[in-house]
Amino acid sequence: MTQVNDILELHKQDLQKAKKTGDKRKISAAYKRIASTQAEKKHWEKALEYYVRSIDLDEQLGDQEGISKTYACIGNLFYAQHEWDKALMFYSKELEMEELRLNKK
Repeated sequence: MTQVNDILELHKQDLQKAKKTGDKRKISAAYKRIASTQAEKKHWEKALEYYVRSIDLDEQLGDQEGISKTYACIGNLFYAQHEWDKALMFYSKELEMEELRLNKK
């Protein structure tokens, strides 16, 4: 678990650097990496919190692909917890967004 904690620390450092630059894309990406690492540690609520932060920024940026991918990650989070209905809901949201996004191209 020590290596996972080290990785989490690196992601948090990346987040601080991104915040200093104000680059919302990099901040959102750092949130996703932190969320993924929290999920690896089975800190489900913390992981969800960081995924939601990422979605908030992606919405501000109009990054539909980022939102879609994060919905899939949240679906995976609930899947890992055997919360099937919630997992299915987020997987469905991801598919809907992907269909809309691809139809716009």
